[in-house]
Formats: sequence, structure tokens, C-alpha cells
Amino acid sequence: MTTPLRVLVACPRSGNPYVSELVRSLNERPGLTCVQSHKAFLDDDTLDYDVVHFQWPEAIFGWNADCTAKGLQQLNERLSYCRTRGIQLVGTVHNESPHVLANALSSRLYDCVYRNLDAFVHLGHASIPAMKATGKATHSARHCVIPHGNYDVFRALSSGEAIDITKRKRFTLLCFGAVRKPAEVKLICRVADALAALGGDLVIAGRINSGSRRKLRYYQMQAPLFVRRNIRVIPGKIPDERVAAIVSDSSALLIPRIDTLNSGNVALGFTFGKVVMGPDIGVIGEELSRRGNPVFTPFDHGSLKAAVLDTIRLANTSLGAENREYAATELAWENVATQHEDLYRSLLARAL
Repeated sequence: MTTPLRVLVACPRSGNPYVSELVRSLNERPGLTCVQSHKAFLDDDTLDYDVVHFQWPEAIFGWNADCTAKGLQQLNERLSYCRTRGIQLVGTVHNESPHVLANALSSRLYDCVYRNLDAFVHLGHASIPAMKATGKATHSARHCVIPHGNYDVFRALSSGEAIDITKRKRFTLLCFGAVRKPAEVKLICRVADALAALGGDLVIAGRINSGSRRKLRYYQMQAPLFVRRNIRVIPGKIPDERVAAIVSDSSALLIPRIDTLNSGNVALGFTFGKVVMGPDIGVIGEELSRRGNPVFTPFDHGSLKAAVLDTIRLANTSLGAENREYAATELAWENVATQHEDLYRSLLARAL
């Protein structure tokens, strides 16, 4: 008989189904009960769980709430309470440090969470030395690589509508999700210019984080995109039911990050059988290179142009189908959940 296992994922609901799919798949495991709630971690007097699993540290206080000194004190008290109760603390390394609100309190928040973990879940091998280099992981903490799950959920949620994201039937490179900084816009524009010379288009489907029209940043983010005739923007957060159609109607995907450890768009592109082009950094570069997808050195013009050429060439090969098979098997949520449960139970066994 399977020993009951109670897991709390200390994270609120968000627009990224990674966490909700993890919780769903864990609840399908025999003898395992998983609850997703950041408030339960902060406010539940008993905290009757065997494992508390953190995702993004800032999500502990809710995505729209700023971290405060009082909140950090409460967090430290809750972490100490978990230790006295023998609750195992696990964290998934989505990024080594805050990249949205990078201030002193947010940095202390990451330090506080990471230094108290019994185990780190890494989405790729490149994440382990990156995490250790921060000095935030204790020597006793375990490091376990569990891949990012696939995005079959978007296929299940699809409205079934066909979306023609380009008026012309040309090679279309899709940049999906938020564009966060001017440096990413600069990279996207260089890729678009290389595509234009080859008769290709680039579509951005997602938010462009440009802020107020009264700020210079707005024009740095917006103007370069709108002066290029082969760039089209589908603005705002894309509804879940439209994601499958938009990704399916593209020829390939571009990940425009320049300093990010992970990107769910690797799994997204693979799920829909697309070639994915991205930077040769962190887990992004590790996963793309390992599967034979094109990578580039950010802001190296020759590297970007070569990657564009490779992407167009590879889109006409079997690589997309191979990516899809990989997502359906290795990135299946059943496998991901099994590996998480194995980690949880091994931590509890070690603690006995």
C-alpha cells in the first residue's frame, strides 16, 4: 500500500499552466494529494503537509504583491516552522534571481527561500552550476533535474478556430509571450531584418512591456517593431483557447531572451512540432542544442543570421516531428509527476 503523501505547492494561479499541470498530474498519483495555494503556506496554522514546494519565490506573496520587510519576517518564521515539523522544502529553479522586480527586498526573498531548501528541482543540467554559482544553495541540499512538462493542455483548450497570423503565405517565425526589455526588441529586429532578406515574416504574440508613452522606454520598445514591414504584433496576453492555433500556424518559434536561464517556449514549440530557435544560454541553449535545434549568440550578427538560415532549412525536415515526439514522451506530465514524487519520497526517507 502506498504511504499517503501530502504536498503543498506554494504558488497562486497564474497565466502559465506549468504549475496547474504539475498539480493536476501529481493528484493523479496514487496516494498523493497536492494543493496549490500561497495563502495556505502563509496563513495555515497547522500546515499539515509532508512537502512544501515553491516555484517562483515572489509568488509566495501573490504575483501582484510587493515583498516587504514584514513579509520577509513572516516568511522566515514559516520556514522555521516547517523545519521544526519535519516538512521538506523543495524549490523549482525557474530563474536564479528576480528578473521582474529586481530590488533589494526581492533579492533577499530569493536568498531566504533558496538557503532553506532541502532540494532544488532544475529544468536542465545547465541550471545546477548556475544555481551553485550564486552561493544560495546549502551544501546539504539535493539537486535534481526534472524536465519542463509539455503544453498539450493548450491543444485540449483550443477553440478549434483557424487563425491566419500572416496575410501572405511566407515563412513565419513566431515570438510568443512577453517581450520584456529593449535589448530583446533589438534582437527581434535583427532577426526580422535577416528574415526580410529571405522573404520571411516575424509575428510577436504577447505583451510588449513598454510602459507609459511619456517615457523613453515606450519608444525604445515600440518604434523599432512598427517601422519594420515584416513584423506583426498580436498585442496582449493570448487567451489559452487561441494558443494552439497561433503556434500551429507558425513555421517555427523564436526565443528572444538574452540573459534568461529557462523558457517554457522550448516545450511549447516542441509540443506543436515546431523547430525552435533560441539563445545558446542556460537550459534554453542546452535543450535546443541537444535536440538539434538552431542556437545563436545574442547580438552576434553572423550567429543570428546563421541561426535564421538553419531555422528555415530545418523547418522543412523531420526535426519538428521529432520535437513533437520528444514532447509527447519525455515531457509527458505523467513522467514529470513521477519524478517529482520520487524526489519527495526520497527526501522524506532521508529525513527519517
